[in-house]
Amino acid sequence: MTVKYKLRGYTFINKRKDRRLETDVLARVDGDGVIVKDISFGGMAIVASDADFQMDDVVLIDIRSESGETHSLEATVIRIGANGEFGLQFNGLSSDAFRKLEDIQTGQSRRRRHKRKASSAGR
Repeated sequence: MTVKYKLRGYTFINKRKDRRLETDVLARVDGDGVIVKDISFGGMAIVASDADFQMDDVVLIDIRSESGETHSLEATVIRIGANGEFGLQFNGLSSDAFRKLEDIQTGQSRRRRHKRKASSAGR
């Protein structure tokens, strides 16, 4: 489903499929320190004032989840904005990478939540 927004007489179509989670998490992209503005299962927006990323660069993201684990994900630069802002799109997430991203977003994986629910239901 495509969501449409009316913006001062113009129609803006939001093509995003995944909900974005606003954040201010610190991460490293190709070794440069960045701030993650928001993250979704499709990608993330970052602020990297000292970085020199170019469109279509493939980058390696190292990000720490709320559980304390550091995860590495691969992404492509798809947007270069003003003031050091960049849009990154994740590349072909494997099921393992999807679980890592879920851990980053929620602090716990669906599998762990499901196990907890199942164990508490058996009591």
